Amino acid sequence: MQLPIISEKAVPWSYSQINIHWERPPLNKIKLNIDGAFLKDKLHADIGGVYRNSTGNWIMGFTRSCYSYSSMQAELLALEEGLKIAVEMPFVEIEIEADSTDILKMLSEENVSTNARLLNCGSLMRQLKSPLMRHNFREGNAVADCLAKEAVKNFKPGKCYHHAWPPLFVEAILEKDMQGLCLGIKKLSTNVRKCITIQCKAAYHERMFHLVGARMTKNRQID
Repeated sequence: MQLPIISEKAVPWSYSQINIHWERPPLNKIKLNIDGAFLKDKLHADIGGVYRNSTGNWIMGFTRSCYSYSSMQAELLALEEGLKIAVEMPFVEIEIEADSTDILKMLSEENVSTNARLLNCGSLMRQLKSPLMRHNFREGNAVADCLAKEAVKNFKPGKCYHHAWPPLFVEAILEKDMQGLCLGIKKLSTNVRKCITIQCKAAYHERMFHLVGARMTKNRQID
């Protein structure tokens, strides 16, 4: 399943105003929010993520610095790290939220990928029973965004830091999220809104079918 391509001439545009906020996950589920920051001049990537329960309470967070060649890879590194931790804990009943539409698009494309990191994310997601992944705007992903930006200030590549308690610099944002406060307002066309809020679960299953089939075929050829 590919993301729909919208033509301005073919589609009559209507607009709606949306209030941006962080939404709690369903009962007995955990939400993982991820984000990546990229410094092009230094090729530095800093990633952050946070796990919260259905009451909005902090379960744990993480930050990590590493090298990267693009903002897209930084986002993918954040997703991979978040999935690894979820598998290790384990956090089985999770859903994932990111402010990168590129990540959603990569997971919904039908083409077989040769990107090792993307393939690893696919493997980790299968271990987690293919969790739902959706988009939120940066304002609604503010805690993860703040964690990633904080890592930029103290670049130490390699080690991933786990935060059992919320750091002081995210407490104010965390409180707003728990209260469900509006963190921003955007005016979007209804068609664009449908595109950016696409839920990738069905597309992900279809894409993984192609990926697994291709890898099995390759392994048979090698044997």
